[in-house]
Amino acid sequence: MSRTHFNVGLQKEILSKDFIILGETHGIKENLDITKFFLKFFIDQNISIFFAIEWPINLEIEINDYLLKKSSLNWKRWVFSRSPDGRISKEHLKFLGWLKKKQIPIKCFDDNGKNWNDRDKKMAKNITDIHTKNKKSKIIILLGNLHAKKHFFDLNGKIFRPTASYLPKNKTISFKINYLSGQYFNMFIKKIELNKKINLKNIKTKVIKSKNSVYDYEIILKKATPVNILSKRNMIKAEN
Repeated sequence: MSRTHFNVGLQKEILSKDFIILGETHGIKENLDITKFFLKFFIDQNISIFFAIEWPINLEIEINDYLLKKSSLNWKRWVFSRSPDGRISKEHLKFLGWLKKKQIPIKCFDDNGKNWNDRDKKMAKNITDIHTKNKKSKIIILLGNLHAKKHFFDLNGKIFRPTASYLPKNKTISFKINYLSGQYFNMFIKKIELNKKINLKNIKTKVIKSKNSVYDYEIILKKATPVNILSKRNMIKAEN
């Protein structure tokens, strides 16, 4: 992505918000490239930022000590490092090194809950707590697509209230990252099913208004590349 993908109106809209949500499909390398673009967008304008990610909240102190060059990162001790859902990978560790160079603080907001809705409510509070303590900072939030929805949604007859729906509407903008082809890693390598009506030869990265009201915009990319997970211990074999 480049600044040319944002017209002047969209740039002003983004700058007017405090919570910038990036809804991802876990396990794709390019998600981190998109995240870097948004972080650099604010860095270039000397605006204070926090990066919030759907990682266990108990990792936050250790990671920030690493980002502030106070200590090393002993990620091999983390239970989370063995997660096969694509949220942590070799690419994510490299991304932490980039955050360290840029001196960008991190907020890990994943939390335990009695159920999906309870967990999302807690995650939203962990995110809003950043803003309460840092009123002048923008918060770039990377989390799964379902959690990034700004309204309630029905799935298999059950009503879910996602993280983004708790954030103040007038201060929040939500982007869904969409890929038209390629693969991602979630438990195992999975293929993105291509809409056969789409001619990929003419596809370029673009940002469009979302046709789905649960997101404000969609970032359309041609191809996804799967991340390289840190441990294959809990990896599930794909069905033939």
